[in-house]
Amino acid sequence: MSDAAIVGDRGLIAPLGALGIGLYFATGAEEARDGIAKAAADGAKVIFIFEKLAKPIIEEIKDEIRTLVILIPDNTGSSGLAERVMRGYMAKAIGTEEIFR
Repeated sequence: MSDAAIVGDRGLIAPLGALGIGLYFATGAEEARDGIAKAAADGAKVIFIFEKLAKPIIEEIKDEIRTLVILIPDNTGSSGLAERVMRGYMAKAIGTEEIFR
């Protein structure tokens, strides 16, 4: 198993399999939740997931999964969710949000 995995639409992530990235296909929140859990169980150290798939399950992901989960925009662009989550990670890591002002 690769140290990196991606959860998303088959058409968008399938080419990444050639790079050795673990692929977990999902078209909705339930499949995304299952894909993240499977990737973590398979030993992925970093899991990438599309923002639109993560949006309905983001709180569960943050509370239940100890693997680093990175939100990325899909082919429709960013909703801003990934930036908000990364700001939260950084604030937790350094103990302040002052860096973002």
